[in-house]
Formats: sequence, C-alpha cells, structure tokens
Amino acid sequence: MKQTKRTHRRIILVALAGVALLTPGVHVLAQTVTAQFGDLILGFRASGAPGQSLNLEVDLGSMSNFYGLAAGTTVSLPALALQDLANTYGSSWYTRTDLWWGAIATTGRASGTPDGHAPVDTLWASRAAGGPPWNRAGKSTQATSSAVIEPVITGDTYSLDGASSTTNSSESAIIDATQPGSWSIQEASTPGESFNHFNPTIDNLVTLPAAGDQVISALYELQPTNSGGVAGTFLGNLVLTRSGLSFQSPATTAPSADFTAAPLSGPAPLTVSFADMSGSVPQFWSWTFGDGGLASVENPTYTYLTPGSYTAQLLVSNAIGSSTFTQTINVYDPYAWWALQYYGSTNIANAAPGADPFGTGMNNTNKFLAGFATNSTAYLHIISLAKTNGTDIKVFYLGANGDNTYTGGPASRTNVLEYTTGTANGSYSNNFVSTGQTNILSGGTGLGAVSSMVDSGGATNRPSRFYRVRVLLP
Repeated sequence: MKQTKRTHRRIILVALAGVALLTPGVHVLAQTVTAQFGDLILGFRASGAPGQSLNLEVDLGSMSNFYGLAAGTTVSLPALALQDLANTYGSSWYTRTDLWWGAIATTGRASGTPDGHAPVDTLWASRAAGGPPWNRAGKSTQATSSAVIEPVITGDTYSLDGASSTTNSSESAIIDATQPGSWSIQEASTPGESFNHFNPTIDNLVTLPAAGDQVISALYELQPTNSGGVAGTFLGNLVLTRSGLSFQSPATTAPSADFTAAPLSGPAPLTVSFADMSGSVPQFWSWTFGDGGLASVENPTYTYLTPGSYTAQLLVSNAIGSSTFTQTINVYDPYAWWALQYYGSTNIANAAPGADPFGTGMNNTNKFLAGFATNSTAYLHIISLAKTNGTDIKVFYLGANGDNTYTGGPASRTNVLEYTTGTANGSYSNNFVSTGQTNILSGGTGLGAVSSMVDSGGATNRPSRFYRVRVLLP
C-alpha cells in the first residue's frame, strides 16, 4: 500500500508542475502519515521559542519525483503547509533567525530503489546553496549515516511513519524534538555533523524578512563509491518563500542577466524597485547598487539616500555559468529635481535658485518650497480684501496647494494669514504676526488655488492692518 500511495502522489506532482497547489484555510482530518525509505523528508527545528521542543517533519514524496524533469522546471511541493509553520513556530516564522530547515533521504541498508536507479546505502541531502557539493563516501560510511537517518523515517516510536498528521497536510506531523527518532535528536547524534556524516550541516536558515525573499537549498544524490572526494550529483534546488516550498530542476545553460528598475530617476531619498528579468533559470542573485549597498534576493527594493549617479548591477548565476547586467540610477537633490521638471536642465541661468525669470516676486527657491510651477501667474499673493459684517476682513488670495505633476512634489501646503499694523502716514512695518487663521490646501498641480481666510474684527483696528499670506513648510 505504501508503494501504491507514493506512485499515485508522484503522478499528481509531475502533472501539476508549476501550478500553485497551496490552499490556505483548507483543513483535512488528522490522518496517519505513511513514510518509507526512498522518500525525501523535510525537517524544521528551532533553537528558541516558540517551537523549541518541536520538529515539523514533512514527507515530500518519493525521490523519483525529483528526477527526469525538463531543465528549469519548477514544481510546487504542497505537502508543506505554511499554516503548520505558523502554528509551530509563530505567525512570523519567516523572520526568525533561529529556525532551520533541511531535507534528507536514504534507500536504507537493505535494498536500493525499486527502479534500480540508486543502490543500497544511497543518501540524498540538502545544503545551503552556494557551498560546495556534498561528497560521496564508501558504502560502510554511508551505511553508518543511513542508520542514523532511518529512525526519522520509520521504525521508531517517534518516526514520521505512523505519526498523526497535522490538520493542514496529511504528509506532515509535529514530532517531539526531545525524543529518539525525531529530526533534532537524530541529526545531532554526532557533534559537529548532520546525521553522522554531513559537516557541518544539511540545514539552512529560515530568514525571509521581505515578501519577495527566498532561501535556496541545493539537493544532492550520494551513491556510495570506493573513490574519495567524488562530488555528489546535483539534482536541483529546494526553494522556500513566504508562499511555500518548490523544487527547481537544474538549467542547462548559463543565465542571461536582465532586470527592470523603477523609477530610474527621482529626488533623494529615492526608493527603487528592482525586478529580475533574467533568462535561463538563475539560481543565485547578487546585486550591487553603486553606493555600497548589496542584496542577494531575486527582486529587491533599495533606497538611495544621497544625490548622485549610480550604476546598479545584477550578477546572476547557476551551475552552468553567470552573467551581469547594469542600469544607471540618477538621484537628484530635491531642488535640482524640481528645476529639471520645469526648466529641463539644472545648469541654466533661469533655473538658478535665486532667479525669478517671470518677475513674480518669488524666486525659484521659494516657488520650489511652496510648491508652485514656474510661470507668470503661479505665485503666492493676495488678490483682494473685503469688509464683511462691518467688523471682519475677508482676504482672498492665491494659495499654495501642492504640486502632483512630478514625483516628489508636495501633496499639500499650509497657508497662514499674517498682519502688521499700519502707521499714521500710511506705511507699515515688516513685523508681521499671525492672525491665527490657517488653511491647508491640497491636490494642486503647481498653479495654486484661490481661497480665502477671515480676520475676525480686522476692520475695527486703528490704524489699519496690512496683510500677507505665508506658506508654512513641514
């Protein structure tokens, strides 16, 4: 019955390659997990709480599922239910730095695989991508390791075979990590090695701080050999993301690097989203952003804090080779960015900070700060005054209301009504103070908005008041 079950599952897995099979929120009744030699077992262990005393163990199916796939094929592995990770290791399991995962399999010490592909004492093991491959060893050495791996799969009280499944996956179980047969106990049976053979460990950290991050573990086949130092056969990559687990078969050609970046220019601080568009199935991504910043995820987001011209480079690689691609990111001082939008250049006379090419009384610096465009009518000024109710003064003015015509433009501005007292000869001082009236205007395109504010009792003052409108900056 076990072999029949595995054959059925293999057919489903291959037939649905590349299809999203995870169905969060769908639960099944707890069943008994059936695991056997030749199945790939996924294990999770934590060194801290929550879940420190628990192993989440998952039967990913027969190793035969991981052979014969077309180059670069990605196959979903739905036996791992993300809800099991959340239930065992916390809802933020993907941000933990003390949660580890790995995969292991063995034919056992009695016989090879039924199809004759792998002889007795063949092992399969993962390791964090980027490291050297696991080496094959002699039959007796691998048999010793197999003896340590076997209780994880079957034959022990706390083996995965015969354990009660979770309600999220019929192939997963929560195992007491303190008991013989558990992933934690068997893996750590020899200090400094995984399963009495793999130095230092088959495990990889589960750390996915950003939504697009992924953690990759390479999967190797290790048939026994009488020759020393012979590398195992690379089968492909196990890829863990916040969306689930998948297997990616090896590419047959080196990747061709390519990416998009948006935006390519803007004012500092400038946040740029990078999207990998490389061909031929990259396995590793290495980004340099030109200012010392680095990333190793597929689709990073990066913020440039200082104005300048930066060369962003992506190096992609797989087992066959690597290639690079670059793009230039231009980051501007916010004033220079404003001048570029309106003058098309930052180094002409009209674009100078102190210039007032339209004679509005507001130089470029003040127009930039207030959020006005560069034309003869767009500037902060009072339009008219009106006496209301015999005592109040209503001030009509063209106020600043932001500028959404370019990236980084202000969304709104606060306008404040100020006054100063006139003198007997009709002049006035420059000692303006607030009337207490403010008006927040928004949604503008740099042209300003006609608005009004009322100075209560303003008409009763002697000598008369002189008014101005000023923009408050954030």
